[in-house]
Amino acid sequence: KIEHASLPLQKFFASHRSNNNPVLQRISSSRTERLELAKELPPPLYTLYLHLQAYLDHHQTNDGSLPTLEVPKASLKKGDSKKKPTKSLQLLFPLPTDIPGTTKWSNSKQPPVATVELTYHADWTIVTAHASGPTDKVNAATLLSHLFPKDDGSFQVATTEGGDTPDFGNAKPYYWCNYWAGLHQAPPVAGGTNVILAELVKRVRSNATLTQLLHVLEKKRQVALYPAMADQLKAQYPVSKQATKLSSFKKRSEGCYVLTIQKTTGSSSLLDSVTVTIDMIRYPAVRPQWSLHAGGSSADGWGQQHGSAKVLASEQNPLYNAESGDLHDELFKATASLVNEQDEASYDYILTHQLHALMSLWESTTLAK
Repeated sequence: KIEHASLPLQKFFASHRSNNNPVLQRISSSRTERLELAKELPPPLYTLYLHLQAYLDHHQTNDGSLPTLEVPKASLKKGDSKKKPTKSLQLLFPLPTDIPGTTKWSNSKQPPVATVELTYHADWTIVTAHASGPTDKVNAATLLSHLFPKDDGSFQVATTEGGDTPDFGNAKPYYWCNYWAGLHQAPPVAGGTNVILAELVKRVRSNATLTQLLHVLEKKRQVALYPAMADQLKAQYPVSKQATKLSSFKKRSEGCYVLTIQKTTGSSSLLDSVTVTIDMIRYPAVRPQWSLHAGGSSADGWGQQHGSAKVLASEQNPLYNAESGDLHDELFKATASLVNEQDEASYDYILTHQLHALMSLWESTTLAK
């Protein structure tokens, strides 16, 4: 922020310098160091660096949404006679720190970031991308997958003359990072650096928000609402803490969670064995899918309760529960009112907003009885 705010002063003093390079005219210690390090980058990464630096210079904002660009210093490993040239770039994306229920970030600490490292592999003439970050704040395994349709990192890399196949570890050669570096033709993408970076910013924000919401649900059984919509949702879908609570929220498998909503007073009524399936990669563009089961019996005991020939021969249909069906329909109808179309970040909370609405709808149904 200080560097950006002092740009007019930097330009004034830089105008008296003999160096005519327009990029070098903006002088600051960190920027100059990055430029010096970037000179050692391979041509594809240097191309990528110039694209990113020019974009960040032009779109610098004060809201903290854009990443910072770093060029790792070359390291001298034990046994090496000289430092190996730098072959990677790093984008450091700020992570949300205002999610209710999470540990508050202290200004005295370094803010949490997700790191996207772009590395050039000269033997295969390809750039790979790898994501990392604190496990309780971001899901690095799914962060970069399918950023664009059909781009899952399975780029076909030609083997070397000796028949060797590349081993990139956890990094993958996505189309978008190679298109960025000017190496390979990417699938149709409407735009260049602005589109790719915008998608990365959105993906990091939604991925980090979902990761932290799930952490709060599992550890604290707290339903966190988007701060800008919390009052509106509580008024529209009231939930009494004295009457209804989320008694459990557990992971069954990757992207599938089982939860129980329970009455705390006056009744032992349960909405149990509720399952929610989340597309961990495409969330929130793909909404969570809910499956409801009401009545106080577990899914394991359902067969014993309804599977006898006598029950199956009766007029009741054990495969359909009218109360659960009505709740599911009401939840589906409510979905549109759970986000603010003018505020993109509100969509990142669709999981907990749906859960809050479900608790409210179920509470009003049981009170009506």
